[in-house]
Amino acid sequence: MGSKREHARNPFTGTAQAVDSRRLRRDRPRQQPTAERSVQGSVSRPLSPDVYPGPRSKWIPRLIWLAGGLATWLVSWAGASLTAAAIATLPQPNQQLWVTLVTWSPILPVVAAIAAAAIVFIVQRDRILAVLAAAHSLLWPSMGLIFLWLPKPS
Repeated sequence: MGSKREHARNPFTGTAQAVDSRRLRRDRPRQQPTAERSVQGSVSRPLSPDVYPGPRSKWIPRLIWLAGGLATWLVSWAGASLTAAAIATLPQPNQQLWVTLVTWSPILPVVAAIAAAAIVFIVQRDRILAVLAAAHSLLWPSMGLIFLWLPKPS
C-alpha cells in the first residue's frame, strides 16, 4: 500500500512539506477522557485526576454481568433440585409430572440466553452485545425461578 501524503505547514519555518498522514495519526497524543460523552450540545471537559475513568476493556462490565447471571443460575438450579426432591416426598396428583417440570426448569434460562445471544449477534453482528444479551437472559429468568421455588407462607 502506498503512503498517503498530505502537505502541511512546518510551524517553525512556515514552508509546506509532504507528510505521511498515517504517521501523524499514530503520533498524535491520545485525548483526555471527558466527563460528558456523546451528549449533543454539551461542552466536554476533562475528568479531574480523582475520577475513575472506567475499565480499559469493554469486556469487563459484560463479563461481570455474565458472572452474576451464572451465579444466579447456579442458585436457581440448586433450588430447583431441592424443590423437586421435596415434591417427590409428598404424595400429590401428577407428582411425577411436577418433579420432572421442576427438575428441568433451570434449562429455560439457558435456552433463553442462547436464543437472545443468537438473535442479537445475527441482527447487530457484535459479540459484546450478544454476550450482554445472553447474560441478561440468563440472570432475570433465573431470578424468577428462585422466587418461584422459594417457600411461600400458607
